[in-house]
Amino acid sequence: MRKPLSLLIPAFLLAAACASSPGIVQVSPDTYMISKEDHAGIFGSLAKLKADTIREANEFAAHQDKVAIPIAEKETPMGICCGQWARFEYQFRVLGKNDPEVRRASLNLPTAATLTSEVTIESSVDNAEVYVDGAFVGSAPLRSYRMAAGVHNIEVRANGYQSWKRDLSVSPEAESRVVAQLGKLP
Repeated sequence: MRKPLSLLIPAFLLAAACASSPGIVQVSPDTYMISKEDHAGIFGSLAKLKADTIREANEFAAHQDKVAIPIAEKETPMGICCGQWARFEYQFRVLGKNDPEVRRASLNLPTAATLTSEVTIESSVDNAEVYVDGAFVGSAPLRSYRMAAGVHNIEVRANGYQSWKRDLSVSPEAESRVVAQLGKLP
């Protein structure tokens, strides 16, 4: 029984739209690259995309009884327009486990601790105390406060008001603004 062409075309287009990676591509005899996109939009996670990509590279090397050594990485967070998916590109070398390069290799990239962003923290109550990851960092408004990339717990406190707490995901070299709306205690 033949399936109507009108049913096959949408199925093919749907399968093509879900494809997020061309796979591992050989760049030179021992160097490879993998690039992936996360088409989950606001439900996706750049951290998971990154971990899955690196895991795939490590599994690729392990199948050859070798080790994946990172060379470079580039991440792009999800944009605000349609089709601007989160993207992660990872370049690595595949070397034998006893290769001297394996023992001395490291990815010479800035770490999350060295990648920072400017965050402005404001409050509906002037001079409210601002805490980042449990440590007091100043009073609101706190302008151009440098924070390491990653997820941080922000808490704003003022006498006579309920504490305001939120987790803030800080992207490297991006500016963020937080406005804490403190509710008066009964």
